Amino acid sequence: MALKPAVKALLETMKASGAKPIYEQDVLEARAQREEVARQMKTDLRPVYEVREIYIAGKGGPLTLRMYRPNRDERLPVLVYFHGGGFVVGSVETVDDTCRALANYAQIAVVSVDYRLAPEHPYPAAIDDAYDATRWVAQNGHKLGFDPARIAVGGDSAGGNLAAATAIRAAQSRGVFDWISDADLPDD
Repeated sequence: MALKPAVKALLETMKASGAKPIYEQDVLEARAQREEVARQMKTDLRPVYEVREIYIAGKGGPLTLRMYRPNRDERLPVLVYFHGGGFVVGSVETVDDTCRALANYAQIAVVSVDYRLAPEHPYPAAIDDAYDATRWVAQNGHKLGFDPARIAVGGDSAGGNLAAATAIRAAQSRGVFDWISDADLPDD
């Protein structure tokens, strides 16, 4: 099966760069390489109606969220999105085009979370950040035009793990949904 042209071009660019495979790099090299690939791919970003940085306070310190809106609708469903990278590399920059595509194709708002990375911030720092960001969106998203009854979490790779952990924590505590009436929530 042939590779898609965009994937083939990316692999050729990575090979031509001479960079070592990620498993042969130290953490800082791996992060820099991942960010450089993201920077190189920013030449042809999908347009969206609005992209905005939001800064919030998390239990572990300040968090940066990047919001994507596909249109000006005031009751958009929202996806809180967590990037992959093995909990060690990645950022809102590395999933920028992915979040733009999700916003446009699904016609939803996307809030990408720049959570703290290991090894500097060991477990459960990333999970705490993911939960804090989701809770903030649930409690404040209506001010940004999000529909409080239609909030989802998701992500790629390690981000998928964070989404699952956040959903479990929210279901166990229901604290993230304090301001939504029980009638709006699914049955247990």
